[in-house]
Amino acid sequence: MVPEAMAYAGIAGVPPLVGLYTVPIPLIAYALFGTPRTMVVGPDSATALISMGTVGAIVASHSGATQVAEFVAITSALALIVGMIFLLLGLARMGWVANFISTPVMKGFIQGLVWVTIIGQIPKLFGISGEHGNFFEQLFVIIPDMANLNPITTAIGLGCLVLLALIKRFVPRVPAALTALIVSIIVVSLFDLSAQGVDIVGKVEPGLPALAMPKFTLSQLELLIPGALAIVLLGYAETLGAAKAASVKSGGSIDPNQELVSLGPANMGAAFSGGFVVVGSLSKTSVSMGAGGKTQMASLVNAFFVILTLMFLLPLFTNLPHAALAAIVIEAMLSFACVRDPIKDKMPLNGMNTDQTLRKLRVPVFSAVMTATSKSIKEKIESIKIIQAGTGTAFFQQFYSSDRFCFPVLHGCQPNAYFSLSIK
Repeated sequence: MVPEAMAYAGIAGVPPLVGLYTVPIPLIAYALFGTPRTMVVGPDSATALISMGTVGAIVASHSGATQVAEFVAITSALALIVGMIFLLLGLARMGWVANFISTPVMKGFIQGLVWVTIIGQIPKLFGISGEHGNFFEQLFVIIPDMANLNPITTAIGLGCLVLLALIKRFVPRVPAALTALIVSIIVVSLFDLSAQGVDIVGKVEPGLPALAMPKFTLSQLELLIPGALAIVLLGYAETLGAAKAASVKSGGSIDPNQELVSLGPANMGAAFSGGFVVVGSLSKTSVSMGAGGKTQMASLVNAFFVILTLMFLLPLFTNLPHAALAAIVIEAMLSFACVRDPIKDKMPLNGMNTDQTLRKLRVPVFSAVMTATSKSIKEKIESIKIIQAGTGTAFFQQFYSSDRFCFPVLHGCQPNAYFSLSIK
C-alpha cells in the first residue's frame, strides 16, 4: 500500500508524502464503520484523477511553491467535502444515488484526464522540464525538450515500466510497485545517480502529519462541489462493487447505506491529516485477502505499518527517483487508456450512445469537465422523475438499447411491457 499511495499522490497532483498521510485514518475509520469484513479503502486512481482535475482548475493561475502549497490544501478541502457528502447521503439512506451517473460521460471524462495525467508524468520519466497547462500546451513543450532528456533518468523510468509489465504478466502475485521502488532505490544508492542529475525524493523528516481543518473560501467551495459530486458517485459505485465482491468471497452481507456512512469519516479523516480522497478498492482488498486477511484487523495492521513508515522508515525513501514513481503512475493510467471500458463493472449500465462519450472526451483537455458531468446527472434525475410520475413505483433496470433508457413498468401495464424514454 505504501508505494501505491506515494504513486497515486502523483495522480492527484500532490507530493508523494501526502499519499502516506492519506492512508492511516481512513483505514481505521472504515474498519470501525464499514460492513464488509475484508474490504480495504485507500487512494484510488480514478477518483485521484477527478481530484486532480477539479483542484487543478482552481490553482492554475498560481505557480511554484505557492501553487504546490495551495494545491495540497484545496485537495484536502475536496476530501473533506466528499466525506461530508458521503455522510449526509448515508444518513439520508440514499444508497441508490450511484444510479444517477451517466457512464459515457464519466468514461469520457476519465479518459481525458488519463492522458492529461500521463503527459504530466512524462517530464519526470525522462528528466526534462515540464510545463503546466492543458494536454496540448504540455505536449508542445515536451516534444522539442526531448532532445535534452537525461539518459540515466530515462533508463530508470523506462526500466521500471518494463519491470512493472513483466511482473504483472509473469508473476502477478509479486507486488509490482513495491518491487520497482526497491530496485530503483538500490540502483540509485549503489551508483550515486543523484549526483548525475537523477531527480530523487530527497530527505524527508519522519513524523506523523499534524491534524488540522482544511481551509478554503466560499468561492472555492462553489468550484469544488461539482467535482466532489462526481467523486462521490464514481467512488461509491466502485466501493459498492468491491464490497459486494469481497462479501461474496469472504461471506457476510453489506449495507449500501452504511457504506456511504463509512466513507464519510474515512474521507474526513484523510482531509484532517492533509490527504486526498479515498474509496473502497477491489485490488487492495484482493491483495489483503490473498495475504490471509479475513477481518478488518487486516486494515488496522496496514494502518499500523503505514504509521510505522511515517515515524521511522521515511529515510529509506531518500534515494527514491521520481522517474520510478512516474512509471508506476503511467502504468496504472495505461490500464484506463485501453479500448476496453475501465469502469465497466463500477458504474450502472445505461444506453447513452457512443457519440456522447466522444463529445465528453474532449472536455478535460480544453475546459472544466464538471459542468458536463453535473448536467448529465441532472438529466438522468429528471428522466427518472418523469417515469415515476407517470407509472408509480417501478423496478429500474437499464439495457444497452441505442440512445434509450428502458424500464419495466410494474403497475398498470402488462408484465412484459416497458416504458422507454429518450434522453436528448
